[in-house]
This record gives sequence, structure tokens and C-alpha cells, in this order.
Amino acid sequence: DIAKKENPELDLRIGSGYKIPFEEKFDIVLASLVVHYLTDWDKMFREVRRVLKNNGIFIFSIGNPVAESKKKINVNGKEIKILANYFKEGKVSNFPWRDNEGQKIEVHFYHKTYETIIKTIIRNGFEIIDYKDCFPIKKAKKLFPEDYKDCTDRPFFCVWKLRMK
Repeated sequence: DIAKKENPELDLRIGSGYKIPFEEKFDIVLASLVVHYLTDWDKMFREVRRVLKNNGIFIFSIGNPVAESKKKINVNGKEIKILANYFKEGKVSNFPWRDNEGQKIEVHFYHKTYETIIKTIIRNGFEIIDYKDCFPIKKAKKLFPEDYKDCTDRPFFCVWKLRMK
């Protein structure tokens, strides 16, 4: 709604990661914080290829594979986070969200290593033309001081920009 309001001349549409309900070809496909919830990236890439024009751009953001691999441990009464289980790919369950009553909601995503991500991109006929480890914006420091500090120590998200070959 915001994108359409700010860019009324653009033909903006929403689709599914596995079944994009359009026959049209697009210059750009954007999947913001969606892909890491999908189990079958090959199927998703086939669908993205189907709707992209030649040399089309696919931009997606995911949880950073290193940040996803953190584990909390207690050392001398202090809780610290360490890197753990990075090479263990697959379904990860956590409770990052709450419903309207404040109850924790279990959310699943699928962890992949950088090696798997890069090989999947290449295998599906895309080239990486840009990559970004995300850093929080400055106004977040005032709005969310604890989260801001945590997010400045390591990247929580990353953005991939690909071109279909």
C-alpha cells in the first residue's frame, strides 16, 4: 500500500515464492525477508526466472547466515552469544513474534550456509552483481538502543542482488 501510494505510476504486484500468479515478464523481482522461509530454493528460483525478462534483476533479503547461527551461553553469570551450528542446515524454530494477546508465536525458517546459497544461485542461472551486509539506520539508535547495539556488532540481515544470465 505504501509503495503504491508513493509510486502510483508503477505496476506493483505481490505473488507467492513458488507460484507467481502472472504471465507477464518483469524487469525486477523483489523478495524482502521472504526467501529464508522457503524450503525449496531451486523451485523458487525457477519461478523467479519464469517471470523475469532477459537480464532481469532479482533482489532478495534474508537473515544473515552467521547471525542465524548464534547460541546463548552463560559464562560467569553473564549471558553471551557465540557462533554455533553454522554448518547445520535446515529448519530452525524460534519465537521472535507475539500475537495480539502477547503470546509468543513460533516461527520457522530454513538456515543455509553461504556456500549453499552461492551454489544455489549459480546452479539456477543467476550471477551475483551486488551483496550487502545490513547495518541499522542511525535513528534506530534512539528508538531501539539495545537492539541497535546488538545489530551494530554483527549483521542480522543481508541483501543479494542477482542478474538472470
